Amino acid sequence: MSDKRRAELAIRKRVREEVLVRDAYKCVAKHLVPEVECAGPLDVDEITPRGRGGDWLDPDNCQTLC
Repeated sequence: MSDKRRAELAIRKRVREEVLVRDAYKCVAKHLVPEVECAGPLDVDEITPRGRGGDWLDPDNCQTLC
């Protein structure tokens, strides 16, 4: 693993925790679509994917989903 990738993973870990705390450890899909029944483990996902120019290290581009 490159030094750059290792540094990004350390930052991503902090961003992930920040997003989970911000979203109160709850899936935001339930707020967006009330009919959704959330189940399963929580994960932090990008709103705009990296492949489309999104930044996985920007908490404002991340959300908690199940």
